[in-house]
Amino acid sequence: MTHSEQMEFTNQHNPFLQHCGITAQELDEQHALLTAPFTPQCTNTVGTVHGGMLYTMADGVVSMLARADGHAYVTLDSSFQYLCNTTEPGTLEARAELIRRGHKVSVIRVEITHRESGRLLATGTFTCCRITPSAEGTR
Repeated sequence: MTHSEQMEFTNQHNPFLQHCGITAQELDEQHALLTAPFTPQCTNTVGTVHGGMLYTMADGVVSMLARADGHAYVTLDSSFQYLCNTTEPGTLEARAELIRRGHKVSVIRVEITHRESGRLLATGTFTCCRITPSAEGTR
């Protein structure tokens, strides 16, 4: 599956991301981008972006980047830091960068920002484990 096909698949077949208004925008072997509009449905009781929305965006973009090599992955571990928040209208962006891709385990860094202000809302590091066999069938 090409990266374009993978993004289309993510946008059409992930009901939770659809429910949250999150869409895949960019994908290659090293980077991925998801976006979501800031809407009243993604806020908490004080009117800022709900922490679950930020984490969902992070997990989604990490998952998409991990699968960029054509294999299926599960998240083993994550460290996620909420840095600040926003009440401003605009677009939330989740950007992932591959730190290391091993035979079984990949490490990916993620940042969630508010596009219009450039404000960094959250950051994290995720460790993912490949659950499909390698092409050689030996790993």
